[in-house]
Amino acid sequence: MFLPRSYFSEPGTNRLNAAGDLAAARAHFVKHRPRNLVRLLEQRYDWMNGYIADDAAVVEIGAGPGLVPFFVRADNLVLSDVIKHPWIDIEADALDLPFETGSYDAVICSNVIHHVARPVPFMRDLHRVLKPGGVVLIQENYTSWMMRLLLYTLRYEGWSYEVDVFDESAVVNDPNDPWSANCAVSRLLFDDRARFEAAVPGFIIERDMMTEFLLAFLSGGTTATWSVPQLPGSLLTLVQGIDRALVALAPRFFAFGRSVALRKV
Repeated sequence: MFLPRSYFSEPGTNRLNAAGDLAAARAHFVKHRPRNLVRLLEQRYDWMNGYIADDAAVVEIGAGPGLVPFFVRADNLVLSDVIKHPWIDIEADALDLPFETGSYDAVICSNVIHHVARPVPFMRDLHRVLKPGGVVLIQENYTSWMMRLLLYTLRYEGWSYEVDVFDESAVVNDPNDPWSANCAVSRLLFDDRARFEAAVPGFIIERDMMTEFLLAFLSGGTTATWSVPQLPGSLLTLVQGIDRALVALAPRFFAFGRSVALRKV
């Protein structure tokens, strides 16, 4: 099937349930702790713990339903989002961060950068917010062929490779809509490591790993949901093993996620 270099769904055509209902997503997770979703989120976030000291000051940008504290061990973790909810500590616009210079040891960005209209200025502001030696811990979409096929089929979010994210005047999605998304952003930013490090001086990429495939299907979703059977732990472990093999074999065909750690130098 041919997939275009740019695709965005028409408004009102989304085929998923409760897309964007953060309160419902959080309530469902807290009440049911779905095994499949828990396993996916463990995979997405557990690696971050290796970068966070016990006494580190940590902020999450775009915390959404606020699930990171269930998986990341950080005593001083602040949740921020552009929309204030009871579990959000600070209301913050990613394009105008209210944090003081050098105030955090780590910044977490979980599936948020593809919603940011100007990713490179955002990354530079994250550099400002970090203490020397601090890290940005990123979990993002990765627009493999299978991921694009899923987005196209479900009419959920979209992608465009036509925009130059390193152009200061470029806007990759709608800055007036916090749910506007260009899921190609992680590839546009990080596929060319040298270009990223030149455009955002003071960061080095310490980790860049493609992740997840079948487990993402089986999770049932976080802020947009679909029905799935809950699998026993042994089968989930088998799925993770299959995922690792497929993603290692052909990341541009299978990978749904990307884990990136940026170190401030």
